[in-house]
Amino acid sequence: MEPLGGKYASSACTSMSMALLVFTFISIVLYLLVSHIRQNSQLNMKKTLSLPPGPPRLPIFGNFFNAPEICFNWLTHYQWKYLYGPIVHYEKGGQSHIVLTTVEAAHDLLNKRASNYSGRTFSPYAGELVCNNYNILFLQYDTQFRLHQRLHAKGLNPRSVAPYHPLIELESLQLLNDLLSEIQEKSSEKQMGAAVNPHWHFRRAASSNVSMIAWGYRLLRGNPEHEAQIKFFDVAPTSVVLKTTQTWYDIFPWLKHLPYAISPWKRAAKVLFEREEAHYLGNFRSALKRPGYNLSKQAWVVRTLTLANGNTSVSISIRHKEEAHRG
Repeated sequence: MEPLGGKYASSACTSMSMALLVFTFISIVLYLLVSHIRQNSQLNMKKTLSLPPGPPRLPIFGNFFNAPEICFNWLTHYQWKYLYGPIVHYEKGGQSHIVLTTVEAAHDLLNKRASNYSGRTFSPYAGELVCNNYNILFLQYDTQFRLHQRLHAKGLNPRSVAPYHPLIELESLQLLNDLLSEIQEKSSEKQMGAAVNPHWHFRRAASSNVSMIAWGYRLLRGNPEHEAQIKFFDVAPTSVVLKTTQTWYDIFPWLKHLPYAISPWKRAAKVLFEREEAHYLGNFRSALKRPGYNLSKQAWVVRTLTLANGNTSVSISIRHKEEAHRG
């Protein structure tokens, strides 16, 4: 039997290529059609459900133009508390966001009814690619989440956090001292009338609390290395991804099935993961060598606690300090 000639082999390859292209095109069209139907069904469901009050929305853009600014979203949430109540709803990027503005609302929904309201809608790009599914903040309320929760409980249960109260009190006093010192410095003749921005001092106090508990050392004003650590809470890759707009990976989850070689977002996420991993491992290894107790010797909670501080509002941090003092 004679082999196929070059013309026939080329024709067969062309036919297979065309069939593959047609199959790919039909698959994409079907996927988009199903996604559109599912999105419409979700919109119809939203119309039948009563959502909490919130700022006025535009028909297509939602709250894109009046959403809280990234740097001061905690202040906007604090104002919404008095305008709309303890539970606020706003829409951005086609996705609904629920803001809990009081500790009581968070406790009622996330503790008492955790099985109903603890599901995550965080960025799949941040959770799956940048964090490699290691961070509890991006896990759904499933078996893996409950396992992580049990591992975290050893370092964050009421008995374990009791020794942290003196540290929190120390940082509160340091915060007051820094604020008063800056006011005194700016009240000199050369800087008479200069405004005082307390935001950095609140960030330093919250970051130092986490650093002392997790790594075993405080973050003080005027120390370049310490100030770099404070800055990392805001510029950490995971925190930056959370504060940016949705990526194509978040909008089209099927992109996860594409090969690594033709997925530039996977390569970019790998670089971010390695950068953040190097930072945490460096602090972790240093913490193990320090005398005394720190959470790095119970290493499960350190990374989550650090990231949580990077995206925690100052008002919530202050409220936690008040609750700790009362306890």
